Amino acid sequence: MRRPTGSLLLAPFVHAQRTLLALGLALLCVLVAGNLLAPAGRGIVKITGIDTVAYYGNARSMLYDGDFDLRNEFAQLKPYPSRWNATVPETGLPSAPFPIGFSVIQLPFMAIGGLIEKLAYGQATGYTTISQHAWFFGVTSFTIAGLLLTLSLLRQLGAALALPERDAHLWSGAITLALWPATSLGFYSLSPVPHAASFFLVCAMLWSWLRARPSNDIRPWMTFGAISGLMMLCRWQDLLLMSIPVSWELFALVRTPRLARTKGYWAVRAVAALLAAGVLGLQTLQWHEVYGAWLTLPQGDGFIQWPPPYVLKVLLSSQHGWLTWTPLVAIGALIAAAKAAMIAWRKAGIWLLAG
Repeated sequence: MRRPTGSLLLAPFVHAQRTLLALGLALLCVLVAGNLLAPAGRGIVKITGIDTVAYYGNARSMLYDGDFDLRNEFAQLKPYPSRWNATVPETGLPSAPFPIGFSVIQLPFMAIGGLIEKLAYGQATGYTTISQHAWFFGVTSFTIAGLLLTLSLLRQLGAALALPERDAHLWSGAITLALWPATSLGFYSLSPVPHAASFFLVCAMLWSWLRARPSNDIRPWMTFGAISGLMMLCRWQDLLLMSIPVSWELFALVRTPRLARTKGYWAVRAVAALLAAGVLGLQTLQWHEVYGAWLTLPQGDGFIQWPPPYVLKVLLSSQHGWLTWTPLVAIGALIAAAKAAMIAWRKAGIWLLAG
């Protein structure tokens, strides 16, 4: 029996990549067609609400005005009145207590939208439907880019688990393709908020860390540091996900102490940490201009409570509960807990026998 050739082994992975690219193209078509048809009188492409206007306004203000003063953006886009966009007494500027990372990574799409505006109308304002389409195109692009990185990460996981190559390609493609309809990612791929961009940056953080981890080469560690900082700058709660690489690095150091003596070990990790902190520190520029302080809690006192009083609601609420809205997470958590229990039981048995 002939063994499959390299191209045949890779075929499921390539098919998954092509399917994801086709999905991205289909989503862009849905955006344009849905906005033109405007079912029930509601177009898809619109910048409204509170946080969406702040994210878009910050990107537009950085690109066109070079600042974080959103008075002219709010005058044009008219966000819903809220304490989140009320005037800050210390500076007289409207509040915008949201992280600026999403606005930063949308700047290339806003610039492309502005260029098309300039060609179409002779001037670029950043307010027309062209720029707003560019914003949505950015969200969809981040969705597909994140799925492509997920596909790559799962293929690496399959190789690490010593799965047959074709099986690793097949399962990585099947799982990745299932993520879009099976989770809230499907909704957020057509939504102007930062969730899809956060998904992309989390995947990029893990991907860059796996590339950097085997060596002490400075360049992949710099990439990892910059992406990690941007991930946290996009959504501050993503800081918690840094526990994955940090924990792994600590455990590796405990298991193999000689790693600390290898050339460049501490230097490359220090550079990565400094880059991450530097990128995350960009937030202080917005805080200083809008709130008059380099470090602040823009949401106000009481926003962070300890101990956290809403853990069960976050996990189990019928309104956006993590486990109830994404049951795959619950299944994965049960499998991980069962696996951890099996490992602990096995080790306990070994210790008893040794004793």
